[in-house]
Amino acid sequence: MSVHQIRIGVACPIPGERAAFLEWSKAAHYEPIPMLDIDSIGRDLTSKPIEALIVDVSMVTVATFSRLVKTLGPNRALVLVGDPGKGIEDVQ
Repeated sequence: MSVHQIRIGVACPIPGERAAFLEWSKAAHYEPIPMLDIDSIGRDLTSKPIEALIVDVSMVTVATFSRLVKTLGPNRALVLVGDPGKGIEDVQ
């Protein structure tokens, strides 16, 4: 019998940081799904359903933030990580 793992999308533009999040997720018994950019996340969410998304704030603009939240829907968590000075200043 297989145990269902929680699938977490990981979107980070820096390969080393992305690898660290993927490794941390695996060590915490999640199933990490790498997602390379904001434009592909919508497609990835359809083909690779996830329960949460970790995304570097530098990848998100004010315009894409709204679209991302809408795409994720009300039952999935969005976790923004990184330097808040390098991303969506208008969203707090």
